[in-house]
Amino acid sequence: MKPAEDLKVEHALTMKMLAVLQAICSKMEKHEIGLAKDIEEIVAFLRVFVDRCHHGKEEDILFPGLEALGVFDESDLIEKLRMEHRTGRALVEQMGRFIEISKEGAAVPPSDFVDPAKRYVELIRKHIRTENGTLLPGVREKLSEERQLEISQEFERLEREKIGEGKHESFVNLVQRLTQAHVN
Repeated sequence: MKPAEDLKVEHALTMKMLAVLQAICSKMEKHEIGLAKDIEEIVAFLRVFVDRCHHGKEEDILFPGLEALGVFDESDLIEKLRMEHRTGRALVEQMGRFIEISKEGAAVPPSDFVDPAKRYVELIRKHIRTENGTLLPGVREKLSEERQLEISQEFERLEREKIGEGKHESFVNLVQRLTQAHVN
């Protein structure tokens, strides 16, 4: 699969998980209980699949390659995307702190999770629209077939190294299961 298509597939999976996260937030605002395991799995997905794997492909491979070739006139686009990745990481860490404090038995208001989660959903949806609408068409148009193949091979290597063999499929299954459980 070419790099732009690979990233679009990952964007689609991430968008499904964002719908799950949004549904979980609604349930938490209604003080529903029994969500702890699902919340932990969502945060693990955001840390490992979205950040370590997907954003890793972009930050470690794609962005430097595009910058080296001068593919985009406005380098501001890539810096903006990097900044959004950093903002997303900080929001995920806030969600993770909610989990840690809850596990310690402390009473934590749902808003300590819901507020950063809602900001994350909004940020990443906008981020994906920018990448799908601006970044990825540029990758398809401006990189040679040979360079796209090289990047795809680098993506596969990074995925094996950062998340492990077969882990991608387990994340797909997780998103499907949580979607069925939480999204109407």
